[in-house]
Amino acid sequence: IAKSSERKFQKFLKFSLKTKENNWPPLPKFSPVNPCFYQDFEEEIPEDYRRICKRMYYLWMCTSDSSFSFFFFFFVFFFQVAVYIIQTVGIPRWGNSGWIASISMIRSNLAVAVVMMVVAGFFTVNAALAVVLLKIVHSKYRRTGASFSKAQQEFSQGVLTNRSFQNAASSAATSAAQGAFSRGQGN
Repeated sequence: IAKSSERKFQKFLKFSLKTKENNWPPLPKFSPVNPCFYQDFEEEIPEDYRRICKRMYYLWMCTSDSSFSFFFFFFVFFFQVAVYIIQTVGIPRWGNSGWIASISMIRSNLAVAVVMMVVAGFFTVNAALAVVLLKIVHSKYRRTGASFSKAQQEFSQGVLTNRSFQNAASSAATSAAQGAFSRGQGN
């Protein structure tokens, strides 16, 4: 155990002393924008979960401009835009941000109200940009000939019958069950 701990400590020192250059997202060299953060499966993900993480990652990366991808994006992003709008509006007792909450704070504490208005302004910009992005993606969706019925067909024929997806889902379920079982044995 001591040798294993020493090895892990030496590996930690080696990686912590080395400067890590951001490598994600992978961008062409001529791009004026640089990668935002550092990602390394071998270093950041425990060995027991590396295989499943890589499978899920590659499965996610391989989905292209399919109808299913568009549908999934619209489904998730629609709810995100709804949250942005709720945060922008500032419905009382739904949080401490937004225009209604900041305006109602003016009489109580002007400084706090001003900070809340700045936050509300950022939420407003965020919501507006999200709606613009939604419109841009929707126009691309229409140009590709994607449709809801195609998304259903792709999901049933492509994703559910995809061997990689089945293996990844099976591995994830097995890992979750083993984790739950081992926690249950420890009690």
